Amino acid sequence: MKTPVSVLQEYWGYPEFRPLQADIVQSVLDKHDTLAILPTGGGKSVCYQVPVLCTEGIGLVISPLIALIQDQVEQLVRRNIPATAIHSGLTQTEIDIILRECQEGKYRFLYCSPERIQNQRFIDKLRYLPVSVIAVDEAHCISHWGYDFRPSYLKIADIRPYFPYTPVIALTASATPKVQQDITEKLAFKSNYKHFQKSFARDNLRYVVLKEENKLDKMIEIIQKIQGTGIVYGRTRKEVEDVFRMLKDKKLSVTYYHAGLSVQQREKTQQEWIRGEKKIIVATNAFGMGIDKPDVRFVIHHSPSADMEAYYQEAGRAGRDGNISYAVILYRQNDLDTLKKWTQSRFPDIATIKQAYQDINLFYQVPYHEFPANEQVILDIDAVSQKYPQYPVPLLYEIIKQLEAEQYLMYVEKEFAVSKVTFCHSLEDIYTFLVHHQKFDALFKALFRILGGSAFEYRYQSIEEKKIAQIAKLSIETVYEQLSELHKLNVIEYIRATDKPVLKWLQPRVPPNDFIIQAERYENRKKWYFEKLNAMTEYVQNVSVCRMEYISQYFGEKNTRPCGKCDICVGRHKKSVPDDAFDRIKLEIMLLLSQKSMVYDELLRTLTTGNPQQKEQVLRYLIDNDEIKLLPDLRLSL
Repeated sequence: MKTPVSVLQEYWGYPEFRPLQADIVQSVLDKHDTLAILPTGGGKSVCYQVPVLCTEGIGLVISPLIALIQDQVEQLVRRNIPATAIHSGLTQTEIDIILRECQEGKYRFLYCSPERIQNQRFIDKLRYLPVSVIAVDEAHCISHWGYDFRPSYLKIADIRPYFPYTPVIALTASATPKVQQDITEKLAFKSNYKHFQKSFARDNLRYVVLKEENKLDKMIEIIQKIQGTGIVYGRTRKEVEDVFRMLKDKKLSVTYYHAGLSVQQREKTQQEWIRGEKKIIVATNAFGMGIDKPDVRFVIHHSPSADMEAYYQEAGRAGRDGNISYAVILYRQNDLDTLKKWTQSRFPDIATIKQAYQDINLFYQVPYHEFPANEQVILDIDAVSQKYPQYPVPLLYEIIKQLEAEQYLMYVEKEFAVSKVTFCHSLEDIYTFLVHHQKFDALFKALFRILGGSAFEYRYQSIEEKKIAQIAKLSIETVYEQLSELHKLNVIEYIRATDKPVLKWLQPRVPPNDFIIQAERYENRKKWYFEKLNAMTEYVQNVSVCRMEYISQYFGEKNTRPCGKCDICVGRHKKSVPDDAFDRIKLEIMLLLSQKSMVYDELLRTLTTGNPQQKEQVLRYLIDNDEIKLLPDLRLSL
């Protein structure tokens, strides 16, 4: 048996755990159900990965985003830790192979989405795996009161009876006390469970809120002042593209990201920013999950978030390396008015939801009391909206979310993005086929060249149509057409990649008279969303409470204290020093630093103007506002 520290050193190269990590790891090893609330960038994954590697068996990790799952699996494999994932882009045969390999001990980690837990065939095979730890990532998704409720999370507890001695660890970066209680109840935590919560305060993060009519000019001023890599968040795709164009016009190194881009575009954009080829990325909240870039110096919200949970997650992507970084909100009054209208639009009246449900079923030709083929369809939300113009796309998204909360449908974003092919016949049969169908000759030669000896292993192989087109000297359109034609002729099985969202039916289509939405629950959910919006609005308009204290108290933290570094605290520092004294002390500081750089204590001792408290307050103000620089060697300079 390896010790936790030896595992950490062997696979991660860290000499020791961060605060709380060791206690969380030991809690899991002691087979306690464990709730871990750690801020964004706080090292949550290590808390379940290390215990798995200290024991025999396999770790089952349930996570909501395919991109996040793929990123985690790739990181483990790079550390020579065998890991795999099951997602809806795989065929049933491929899933069966992965589960058999898990049973044979080929992998130490199996990742899956919560939706997979609803598949009985998957459960029937999963129950025989030697699962040593069950990890539930983004655990706030299990709560109606969380900011990203996923009904599929409610099914996770159903697998616990199959693993009566296996501890469950639930992890999240942001959960109010109400959500924390929901997590422990809905995951059926045992009475002796352990709860760990790291302070929500981030000592190196400077929170700032600015009411600005000209947000663009202020943003550029901030970006030029901070001089580093950063993220600018916009609320809508249009806002993101508009801000991107304006920053690009100012000759800044910038790119943009939102869910409307293709998988290839999003990957390219993301990598350009991660590698530092672009210094700024303008994005919707679709960006950021699973991104671990430590040197982000600023996160600017061009418009406020809709709730504190989302804001804390997004702002927390700054300064993961521990160096001073900035989380800035820019807003106008009409931004808050727009947020209120948007929140109201998330809750259309029940009659509208009821009719929209029937219209969606009509669009996809789903009969009463039946499922669509495969219980799901690729969601073309624009086409649905065009067919039924009474449902604009934003309204349709919100209706689908409400139908998901009521367990009628489920929205799954970006199913898979890899095309696959398998041959239905032997090589000899393929050659016979080509004698009579020579137009496919170039395509097959390209396929054989790419797949090599694995072409006839009778399992699905990943392919790239673009690469096939290049080798075969065919247009990409011709490749798509020929592969589809061969599929229809039963020569191959071809699954074309898609990054479109999928709509899954959680129950057969319900006739209008049997369609029920619990009105009281619906109204309670609506009320809760408005309470969260009000908290965010209060944070933005607040002029007296320390930003860090406000955030910490929102998440239920006790015994908080002012950070001394946010815009509210810094404003207090300046106001507590009379203007004439402030100006004299500032002038002396500037004169001293114009001659040489000095360490903090040396500068305070050298100053002759003002009392000790005033000197420190003015100096702190100048540092926090970047009027003087704090160098890496902790010396101060102009």
